[in-house]
Amino acid sequence: MGQIQDISTGGLCARYLFTNENNKGCSEITIFGCNDRFIHVDKVQCRIVYDHEVPKGSWEQISTRRCGVDFEKLSVRQLIMIEDFIDYFAFDEARSGNPKG
Repeated sequence: MGQIQDISTGGLCARYLFTNENNKGCSEITIFGCNDRFIHVDKVQCRIVYDHEVPKGSWEQISTRRCGVDFEKLSVRQLIMIEDFIDYFAFDEARSGNPKG
């Protein structure tokens, strides 16, 4: 379980707590978000592109990792639900006037 850092209809990047579990065989994920609304996209087939440790800050005691995946073989329903998730939960810094930098 982790927090989505970046998402598109092609894939996502998430930050998660390292638990010594081997995720190399992972081929599907579940995406969900809850605020005023609950969106749940189950059994999204994916391919792990990278999975690496995030350098610890001076205040962090727990090891975290950053993982990027490409979505594969999305059904029309899954694609629509991911687009809905992005429309509802994603924060676009460019539109908000707070560009990264």
